[in-house]
Amino acid sequence: MFKDLTRRGFIKGAAISFLAVNTLDFLPNNAFAADNCTVKTRTCW
Repeated sequence: MFKDLTRRGFIKGAAISFLAVNTLDFLPNNAFAADNCTVKTRTCW
């Protein structure tokens, strides 16, 4: 299966896989964002 895999081909495949996994990992984070978030702070002036 990996008999004809060159070093360049391995690095290219690893980079594409890494980018694909990281892209898919960041996409669902927007689904959990709060639209109506209120933050209360105490003023120290």
